[in-house]
Amino acid sequence: MAQGRKMNRAAKLALGAAASLAALWTPAAPAQEAAPAPRQRLEERLISALSDEEITIQTLYAGSELLVFGAVERNRFITERDGELDIAIRIRGPTEPLVVWRKERRFGLWVNGARARFPDAPRYYAVASTRPLSEMLSAAQRMGVQLTDLEPVKLIDARGEPEDPQSFQRAAMRRMERQGVYHVAPEGVSLRGETLFSARFALPPNIVSGEYDVHIVMARNGRYLEASRHLMPVRLSGFEQALARAARERPLLYGIGCVLAAIAMGWTASEIFRRVRR
Repeated sequence: MAQGRKMNRAAKLALGAAASLAALWTPAAPAQEAAPAPRQRLEERLISALSDEEITIQTLYAGSELLVFGAVERNRFITERDGELDIAIRIRGPTEPLVVWRKERRFGLWVNGARARFPDAPRYYAVASTRPLSEMLSAAQRMGVQLTDLEPVKLIDARGEPEDPQSFQRAAMRRMERQGVYHVAPEGVSLRGETLFSARFALPPNIVSGEYDVHIVMARNGRYLEASRHLMPVRLSGFEQALARAARERPLLYGIGCVLAAIAMGWTASEIFRRVRR
């Protein structure tokens, strides 16, 4: 009996030791997958606005000025190691085909020779920035954010591209610059305290109606950060709106009215001149 009790006690001790070893060697349960970290807030955020949300063209419209302004909101202090802050603003108006001809002298007369066709030439295109775009962003980044140095269109000619398309491009730019609808200001954006920015754009009297895309780009140390966009409508009002609607909806009656108006004005001028001569 004593020997049996000793064997039972030894068996219990062995089972306890085995249980302890099993507990030590049991692999730990896999830890639960950590929840994804919340998305961090941008260190710098661009806030922008326009002085006029809509431009109205009336009979006596002689042009206007558009102010683009805004601020850079930050959630940390900026140091010198962050580099220089840059802002660029581009305004692009409605597009239409534009054909540029080269004058050639033939038999003593100047006639139209070679030509180049711009299928989507903007009727208004302006760029202003804190410094030249080539210094602000690389060419690849400028193309990525659709911000180029007054080269928004590609030459297309039904008879094939001309031999020197760059000369036609420059001629088109000079023509639009003379009309006041193309211009670039490499230092046209005023930046105050690395926070506030503003730029003024002259809208000439010959701007056309439509949607104008205002594109604002922020970069730091040559690296694109963020962009902001606004759509500014330019609309006709009053008598101009009525004429534009008549030309679009009733072209035949509009043409007849123009002919009758020209005849009436010619007759009136001739009568005035005849009476003056008496």
